[in-house]
Amino acid sequence: MSTPPPAPTRHGPRAPVIPAQFRRFRASPSFPRTRESRAAPAATTWVPACAGTTTEGVVGQCPTLATRRSAPGRGKDGEPRTASFGPPVPSGAWLLEVRFVVIASRFGDITRFDLARTILGRGRYWTTAYLVDGLMVDSGCRHTAPELARLLGDAKVTHLVNTHTHEDHIGGNEAVLRANPTAEATAHPLALRVLRDPRREQPLHPYRHVMWGMPRPSEARAAADGETIQTAHHRFQVVFTPGHSDDHLCLIEPDAGWAFTGDLFVGGRDRALRVGGDAWAIVASLRRIAALGPTLLLPGAARVRAEAVPALLEKAAYLEELGGRIVAMHRQGRSEAEIVRAACGGPMLIELITLGHFSRRGLVRSFLRREPRPDSR
Repeated sequence: MSTPPPAPTRHGPRAPVIPAQFRRFRASPSFPRTRESRAAPAATTWVPACAGTTTEGVVGQCPTLATRRSAPGRGKDGEPRTASFGPPVPSGAWLLEVRFVVIASRFGDITRFDLARTILGRGRYWTTAYLVDGLMVDSGCRHTAPELARLLGDAKVTHLVNTHTHEDHIGGNEAVLRANPTAEATAHPLALRVLRDPRREQPLHPYRHVMWGMPRPSEARAAADGETIQTAHHRFQVVFTPGHSDDHLCLIEPDAGWAFTGDLFVGGRDRALRVGGDAWAIVASLRRIAALGPTLLLPGAARVRAEAVPALLEKAAYLEELGGRIVAMHRQGRSEAEIVRAACGGPMLIELITLGHFSRRGLVRSFLRREPRPDSR
């Protein structure tokens, strides 16, 4: 069965991103599996990729690039996507096998890339990049940069916007900009020094080296809060959203209702926070994005959601309620250890892996560091 041509949009024919010669191949079963995907709230609506595609038989295998196409209504395992795998590399015996995987899914005009290093045959600590109308939002980690560049193929990148400078979001900058030398890179003003010299400005903990790698230097221009980035068919508003990091920003396409939120919105119930995070600022930033009225939420570490505003407000309300309980317990004179156990539950594996860089204690301390901002409600 032949592959149907891309459906036209109101802006004209959709430019293919996945190389056509690979569309007939079957995809790898590897796909981001998170705690969120295993136990999602009943009210959550995840947007399926490429709804309405047709079923195709498996006609071959490709060792590095593959796709699976299936009938609509199959859920996440039925979503057509493209996978690109990096080769195994020498590693310690405890890793057993290491390779890299990038999975591309289509959400209308938007292509989403889920990127991870695989350990013991499974992707771990996934991150996400997006491409729409020549604009790329984030670029993943250094480990997956070659596979991301391969999947981009002949797609023209005219703009690259980094939501923040954590290594799992800027690691592919150099590869993307090298392949697209005329592309304009944009980031928060506080991000520029990190992009220019990530090794000096953002030393990595051991777990970050293993999972994502040290980014290569890249250049970008400073964005302004509220400015508009114009592409061929869309305009994207830059919104500064501190909290996850001081240099965090989001992109809003007001006409289409898209909100690219980086790591501002993370699925599930937060029980930990990395060093440098500001929980009350996250609450304020979530409410700021919700006030802009987006309809499609495109996060950097969670699934795409069709009800953007309810998801943003629910997350803000949860964090606000959690912070209120933590502050109340602190005023009652309870110890930090008691507050951590009561508010955040038992120990988490991530605390051991990160040696405390990402922890329940970090979340509690962030809430206690200062009172909530007046605009967080």
